[in-house]
Amino acid sequence: MLLALQETTLGYGILIVGLINLGFCGKEFRRNILLVYSAIALLGVTPFGTSIGLQHVTQMGFPLLLSVATPYLIAKYVYRNNLVSFPFNIHRIWRKKRIAYILFTLFLSYLILPFILRGTNSYLNWIIEPGFWNILTSYIGLNAVAAWEELFFITVVLAILRRHLPFWQANIGQAIMFASFLFGVGWIGWSFVVIFAFALSQGYIYQRTGSLAYVLAIHLSIDIFVHLSILELNHPGWVPIFIT
Repeated sequence: MLLALQETTLGYGILIVGLINLGFCGKEFRRNILLVYSAIALLGVTPFGTSIGLQHVTQMGFPLLLSVATPYLIAKYVYRNNLVSFPFNIHRIWRKKRIAYILFTLFLSYLILPFILRGTNSYLNWIIEPGFWNILTSYIGLNAVAAWEELFFITVVLAILRRHLPFWQANIGQAIMFASFLFGVGWIGWSFVVIFAFALSQGYIYQRTGSLAYVLAIHLSIDIFVHLSILELNHPGWVPIFIT
């Protein structure tokens, strides 16, 4: 509720019920899940949106930063368990199959993203005014949020959940939260299903590779066509390269 619909009353009510239930759980489980709860509570008061104005970027960006930094700092310096970490492992990207997968996702993104954004009218949630600076800042903002998504949902949420749950359950949990966040940002309608599948795949790939750099590379590559699709749908003829 807090992430997808930003229904604060109901959302925080559910969160409080969850906190009460944590009181009946084991100490390690309770304090680790509290890290996730605290981050969600912070996101609940974050104004989601796609505006590139300085005020909105600051109001949205600072809480997003805190939602990653707070669990990391508490886990590292208070719990001293290094549960939240950022294993980039860049060297694990440069394998033929992994590079081929990035190219495959680029091709798939080219084919389906315009269809998804048009079919759900999600593109209307991104208004990009003409001008080089507006186009550049919208692209930078899109990629900044994409990087945060991988940092938060993979290295914070998934890392914590898989400490206490089987991986498949932990991955479903982070994927639901991932898709809910993007629904709140602007990916509306049935695009939730596609985002959910993407989030599941990102969690699985991270589990297999242990490389944050690789899942970031995949996500940022896809966002090239997200941005180009939004430009073309908002301003037909600007990027006449799509066939869907």
